[in-house]
Amino acid sequence: MKKETTDTPSPELAFESAVAPEPATATEPAQTSEPATEPAAAEPEPAVEPLPTLVPAKYEHVFVDFFDTVVFRRVHPFDVIKIWAERVRAPLKMSCDAAVLYTVRMESLSQFDFSNLRYTYREWMEVLFSRLYNEDLVHREMEFEDFYQISLATEENVEKKVQFANEKIIGQLRLLKEQNKKLHIVSDFYLPKSSVRKFLENLGVAGLFDSIFVSCDHKKTKREGTLYPAVLEQLDIKADQGFMIGDNYRSDFLNARKNGMDAHYIKHEYNSVFRKITHRVSHANSCRRRFQKAWRGYEAECRQSTSCFSEYALIYYFFTEKLFFNLEARGIGHVIFLAREGWMLKKFFEIYMEKNPLVRGRVKVHYLKISRQTAGLMRLKPLGKETFSQVGSISVHDFMLGCGFSLEQEKELAEEFERDFSETVENFTQTRLYAELVAHPKFRAFYEKNIAENKEAFRRYYASLGIPAGKETAIVDVGWTGRMQDAIHEITGERTIGFYLGLKEPASLVAGSSKHGLIFSTQPYHSQFYDILSVNAQLYEQLLMAPHGSAISYSLDEKGESVVHENYRDEERDVFQSVVQPVQGFMVDIFRRLCDDPRLFVKEWGGENWLYPEMARMVAQSGLIVNGQRRRFIAELSRGFVDNFGSVRVGKHYDVRKVLNRGTALAWVKSPGRILKYAVKICTLKTAFIRRVLFVLFALPYYIWIRFALLRR
Repeated sequence: MKKETTDTPSPELAFESAVAPEPATATEPAQTSEPATEPAAAEPEPAVEPLPTLVPAKYEHVFVDFFDTVVFRRVHPFDVIKIWAERVRAPLKMSCDAAVLYTVRMESLSQFDFSNLRYTYREWMEVLFSRLYNEDLVHREMEFEDFYQISLATEENVEKKVQFANEKIIGQLRLLKEQNKKLHIVSDFYLPKSSVRKFLENLGVAGLFDSIFVSCDHKKTKREGTLYPAVLEQLDIKADQGFMIGDNYRSDFLNARKNGMDAHYIKHEYNSVFRKITHRVSHANSCRRRFQKAWRGYEAECRQSTSCFSEYALIYYFFTEKLFFNLEARGIGHVIFLAREGWMLKKFFEIYMEKNPLVRGRVKVHYLKISRQTAGLMRLKPLGKETFSQVGSISVHDFMLGCGFSLEQEKELAEEFERDFSETVENFTQTRLYAELVAHPKFRAFYEKNIAENKEAFRRYYASLGIPAGKETAIVDVGWTGRMQDAIHEITGERTIGFYLGLKEPASLVAGSSKHGLIFSTQPYHSQFYDILSVNAQLYEQLLMAPHGSAISYSLDEKGESVVHENYRDEERDVFQSVVQPVQGFMVDIFRRLCDDPRLFVKEWGGENWLYPEMARMVAQSGLIVNGQRRRFIAELSRGFVDNFGSVRVGKHYDVRKVLNRGTALAWVKSPGRILKYAVKICTLKTAFIRRVLFVLFALPYYIWIRFALLRR
């Protein structure tokens, strides 16, 4: 990394460089309220004199510094190593905090002449590995070569994410190249030449340079002036044949001239003494500041768009990231996304894998069409033992559909009972009709046959995914109780581990079928800001709608292959195509940018978590501060809400008496954090006057309390 120009050695100086203002791009527009990059674009850009006029014609070889000359970083150099510490833990299966890993790595430099970079990256990693191994912070079975390769690949990937080209200098260098000048990179850096070439390839400028010289490869530096003779010797040229260009006055200008070369010093205005001092003073908090600014910039962009609630892409992104880290840490090679919310979660996961070449292909991704209805169907007991406790008011048609009955079987029974099975029956399992139906010989025969066939068809369907038997498989879904995972484990007998966006009340916690809520959870205790993050579970689901129906049963075709039968209601199809699909497209675009934004890579440091307060604030604001456009969006979403577990309901409606009553008032006094579920329903009330009054008297003060009291505890 770039070094300071001061003569006083310091363990920080070998990593110090400016954070340059990055120009806005077509894929990342600058925001008026929250800039998409750090620092603000108001910083004056450096004036670059035309290099072709500065480099006399007699010089055939032009040497160019790398950092802050050819490329800039989006983050502080120390933050690069912090990001590395955060992201390398999963592939190395390390349980220690990223801050601990960062501290150990930085202090391991004490064994070297760190201020002058007289060490290789491999030597640095050898010292780090020995310290981690000695303290049991790395797995005992980990070999150094594996540790080194993973560390190097992770570091290279982080650098690629944070670097961007200095287009003005690149343009000038292209002109020099047209004059048949030979261009060479000369850099003081702890990563080898091969890494620098990858960075240039990533920026699309590798062909511009004839050779690369890096201090760690030679254990000689520009800072000391010892690298220049080695470069000249290797190229077999004299000093008066070379011209050096760089931004470090001592390393790139003075020392080049001391070695007989001509040189040009590029003075960046943002590399002033004042900025260097402020960066050194504030670098410890820079990760947090950049994380918060990036989060709020994306959130503001989503709120200002026509894609209502698209800011939830931020939550889906961090769920995906946590999911991948958990898979890596546990060494899980197969992951199954469950229909239907898993369709969109799978898409996010595949984008994340695509954006991270180090992990691409490491996890095999599958999609399984299953629903709470089919999960309940496969777990039904014989009629003498089954109580149908989940069934409430339902039609006989929907009840039989939940038991796997075909239309032909239903029609045959309807003719014998001589009644319309499509009418809803209140408290169905308590009626005489229910008793007569389950006692009927044909119903009992169909019932037993359907359950057995569905179980066998599902086993074959699961086997067709090609997942090795006997290995633990990850199950991924939006949440909330894990019943479908329980059914998969019970029917297949395979060990599963469930990862959910949220867990509320798990149906069961049994050996061989563990469950984890990655954003909020009740296991083993209520997670941070649980009451806020779990408040609007339907919205998490509805934004993840899939373009297909819900699985209702399984059967075998003539070839013995499994067939999934679906029910795609017109209301669902219409809401998906007209309301949800456009929002999902916008969220995918935001998600891709999140994957490339290094400001979001470090979310906590030294035990202080910055992610959860931001998520909680955003969810509270999205639920309580709702404009007319978002209120209409919620109404449209509710039109397509289908609950097919127990009692089939289409649409979602709320009664004012459930939002404001004596119980709500008492809950406010006893536990104000737990009544957000009532407050967020205010926007769904049909009467405008009541809605406005409750917003002013209840929702707005409640949001202020959450924002400025609860989240600061």
